[in-house]
Amino acid sequence: MLTGELRNQIDSIWNDFWSGGLANPLQVIEQITYLIFIKRLDEMQELEERKATTLGKPIERRIFPEGNDEQGEPYANLRWSRFKHFAGPEMFRIVDEHVFPFIRELSREATSYARHMRDARFQIPGPALLAKVVDKLDKLDMGDRDTKGDLACNWRLQRLFAFELRRWEAIEAKRAESASASSNSAPAR
Repeated sequence: MLTGELRNQIDSIWNDFWSGGLANPLQVIEQITYLIFIKRLDEMQELEERKATTLGKPIERRIFPEGNDEQGEPYANLRWSRFKHFAGPEMFRIVDEHVFPFIRELSREATSYARHMRDARFQIPGPALLAKVVDKLDKLDMGDRDTKGDLACNWRLQRLFAFELRRWEAIEAKRAESASASSNSAPAR
């Protein structure tokens, strides 16, 4: 069940996007999804690292390679657990110039996540907004990812649908008003 606290946290993130200059609801949902995906990649890598340490074996599946990317940025800086501590401008640079190209490159793998990320575009307009959203997403309790994630998304989509429905109704009302006004001003035959 989507708790009031979780709903308030999601609303707060949503409002940050709107006040930060990203008002298209579909873009907001898309950017939140990308950020959660990036966070989840780091969590999966951490799980592999703990497993390898516990078993005393090398990591079986490394998501973030060792070393640097093609531009010389350490892959370690592309991890959520690392860049979340950077100042806004540095975080923005890392996410924009390195993390998003990295997740697009994952599309070469045959995972369902990777296929969905091949067209990922970073559209957060500034460092302050990114830092605020990363901080709030980091604090979001995602313990029951399946249930809470689905409910949060469905709840958000319901609100999006209601918003679009109100917008459509307003457009239709203006059309009807315009048609009525033009029929009243038409010359009589």
